[in-house]
Amino acid sequence: MRRGAILLGCAALLGVCSPAAVDAAPSGAGPQFAPPAQSDPRDVVGGLDVRSVAFGQQDAHLLLDVRTWGAWTTGDLRRAGRSLCVVLDRGRLCVRAHRLRYQPVDAQGRLGVPRIVEAAVSRPDNRSIVASFAPSAIDLPLGSFTWALDALWRDDSTCRDGCEDRVPDSGVLSGSVGVLAQPSCFGAAARDPWHPCRNPALRQAVIPSPFDAQIWTNSPCTLSRDPRRSAVFHPCEFGVTGDQRTGTVALIGDSHAGHWRAALEVVAQARRWRGISITRPGCPFSTRVPASPALGPAACARLHGETLAWLAGHPEIHTIFVSDWAEPASGPMGGTGGYGGGAADFGAMLDRVPRSVQHIYVLRDIPGTRVGTASCVTRARGRHRSLTGVCAVPRSFAVTPDPGAAAAAARRPRAHVIDLTRFFCGAARCYPVIGGAYVYKDDSHMNAVFSTSLGPFVLRALGTAG
Repeated sequence: MRRGAILLGCAALLGVCSPAAVDAAPSGAGPQFAPPAQSDPRDVVGGLDVRSVAFGQQDAHLLLDVRTWGAWTTGDLRRAGRSLCVVLDRGRLCVRAHRLRYQPVDAQGRLGVPRIVEAAVSRPDNRSIVASFAPSAIDLPLGSFTWALDALWRDDSTCRDGCEDRVPDSGVLSGSVGVLAQPSCFGAAARDPWHPCRNPALRQAVIPSPFDAQIWTNSPCTLSRDPRRSAVFHPCEFGVTGDQRTGTVALIGDSHAGHWRAALEVVAQARRWRGISITRPGCPFSTRVPASPALGPAACARLHGETLAWLAGHPEIHTIFVSDWAEPASGPMGGTGGYGGGAADFGAMLDRVPRSVQHIYVLRDIPGTRVGTASCVTRARGRHRSLTGVCAVPRSFAVTPDPGAAAAAARRPRAHVIDLTRFFCGAARCYPVIGGAYVYKDDSHMNAVFSTSLGPFVLRALGTAG
């Protein structure tokens, strides 16, 4: 496991699937549940003799984490007779320098054309390599699979004729791919109305901590190379961006659209969609642009124009997701009327979306919380008691009317509202800690950890929206 990991074993979390650790390093997306590591005894001195390997699903992606007893360089893997590969049912995934290469194998055992895998690859030190990538990048469908790690090298001092280390020594290991891999009842799953769920081991958990939630960024997004990029229009990509994608969708709105990207990453991986994120803080997708100079009204208006032109120039995009801040009456812009206007203003912008976009899903804004909620949860955490229901706020305070959602509801069947409020709130109160997950980043944004846990429920809503 990576340095800085908090151990949360399967036994400790009662009923978790395969995840066994939480990466607590503030590296961007926040904590991630990682597959368990398989240790291997030392066989020879040096070389690629494997010390441990973890391979399996981590949230919506696959994680490969290999550690060896000896040191090696990426150049070593370019030499003949040296390889470090995961052997799968349908192919071989091999480390090549700072990249991964996948070579499919058909039912007759014939090798296909190798290809480079789109992956985030790092070397924490000269004895290990860590990579994260989409299951679709190596043709893994939802369901079970088997795997083993095979290391080959040559060392004149220990094994002149060649060394091999395999994990496990015989047979194979089992894994599975689902929509999302997280502990049982973690996050939004704890409030699933279709499958009521409780995990007593999560009663005192707060993942991430309120402090970490403030500094961790949203779900990763890679700046697009689109030729239409400008000073205000600079889209980024998420989801399945390689040749395995089945379609492209767009996420549009202000910063409250941005915090949904982690949930839509789960959806995109499940549907094999490429996602394009076009968001700007303080710029709601409405014909009424906020007047505050601090929010850049001229730039906001220009962004809307360029976004609509971009959609018109990409008729292959049949689906967009939209979300904006439903500002409370106490907000700095004077409530809804000062920030984006009413349903008519948001609806007028939806009406300008090119007709090539057949489906518009408006993600209703999330309930807010109090400024002091993070401190309240931190104090409650220090008392080492159950955190279920702590620091809750009245639903009447937290849930604000959302004019963008109202506009979408009036434009069925082209537009739909995805309202997941029940995953945040009960009949009377809304909660900052749900299923061991801390919900918020600040008083109105959610963090990427809880957003990720909502992914399966956004996917479910797409299936029921019609």
